[in-house]
Amino acid sequence: MQFSILLLGMAAVSQAFTFMAPPSSVMLRSTTSLNAVKPDPPPALKKAEFVALVAEKAGLSKVHAEAALAAVIDTITAEVAGGKKISILGFGTFKLTQRQARMGRNPKTGEPISIKASKSPSFSSSKTFKEKCN
Repeated sequence: MQFSILLLGMAAVSQAFTFMAPPSSVMLRSTTSLNAVKPDPPPALKKAEFVALVAEKAGLSKVHAEAALAAVIDTITAEVAGGKKISILGFGTFKLTQRQARMGRNPKTGEPISIKASKSPSFSSSKTFKEKCN
């Protein structure tokens, strides 16, 4: 009698484990990609540091280098906003891109919404610049 109770108990335990196991249709994901350590992003160069580097390379004072940088940025901004394309050999191209009007969805409600046409500045790096980065 004790033997049959033991067998019944073992059967109940094995059934409990089969209910706890995931069905074969459920795929288990590997957690190695979730726990992978991401490399730290490279440190950002602040404007003051950039101006100091430009001043040193060009042999200018920091005040003159900052004025030159401001002039370059203002010129690029004004010309690209006006629809012109600016190509700097060995660096890249600044241009204005058009986005067509389209239909989208509100992610919260799923309701369709219309997204109006817009313009956006873009930059594409030159082959030389890309090669220096790689």
